[in-house]
Amino acid sequence: MVFFRVIFKACIVGITVLVYLLIAILIDFIVRDPDRSRRRRNEILQPMSAFCVRRMGIQLTITNAPPFDHSQNYLFVGNHMGFLDIFICASAMPTSFITSLDLKRTPILGWVSVAGGCLFVDRRSHNNIQNEISGIRQVLSRGHNVVLYPEAKATDGAKIYPFKKSLMTSVVGTKALILPMVLNYRKVNDEPMSHKWRDSVSWWGDRSFVTCFYEALSVYKIEAELEFLNPIQCTSDDQRREVAQQAQSQVEAKFVPIPWPDSSTAPQI
Repeated sequence: MVFFRVIFKACIVGITVLVYLLIAILIDFIVRDPDRSRRRRNEILQPMSAFCVRRMGIQLTITNAPPFDHSQNYLFVGNHMGFLDIFICASAMPTSFITSLDLKRTPILGWVSVAGGCLFVDRRSHNNIQNEISGIRQVLSRGHNVVLYPEAKATDGAKIYPFKKSLMTSVVGTKALILPMVLNYRKVNDEPMSHKWRDSVSWWGDRSFVTCFYEALSVYKIEAELEFLNPIQCTSDDQRREVAQQAQSQVEAKFVPIPWPDSSTAPQI
């Protein structure tokens, strides 16, 4: 029963992603302006992601969402546990994502991330950090939303890991605000979230994407809540430590950790 559930969901998600890739290619061919192309792809990505979220059995509650119109755009910053977060955030608002250069080089996932308009950064080196900030700033200055996961990795959900501050000041010189958000997985298969269901929602350690994908699709229902918090204004590169601390404090205050059975056995990731 579980195997067929996984196959059914995987086929729906796979076909939807393939259709999006074809649409993205077509948009890039027809719409020559990169700014308009990104906007069109993000507008299409949102309903297609919402479709995938529903078909994967995710019941999403969105709290305190700002009006997503062209009058204000945001650099969203929040916690990150796995690939489900991407679908959930993309379903909630039209946005681009900041991700690692390693993902761009990964077969299939790399193609999807490029088609989705991701902005790539080298997590292992700061040699190109100013150019990366400049690229993100350019996208924000054109009124697009961008999602940054400042923990810089998917986690086990046991706690909020320290926010990296280097990219937080990408909003400087734009009208964009930093908007912290927190994603909590509340229930899986009608049971309260616990260590039992950790691997169904998180991609941590050295587990492969295929393993995580199977675990996520094997359950029949996941209840999640995405809550938007208080916006933060940043007007100077010198504020990066301050705004990172403010954002992390807001997210930590609302995050519900997934406990390990014995905290002493929790792995270091």
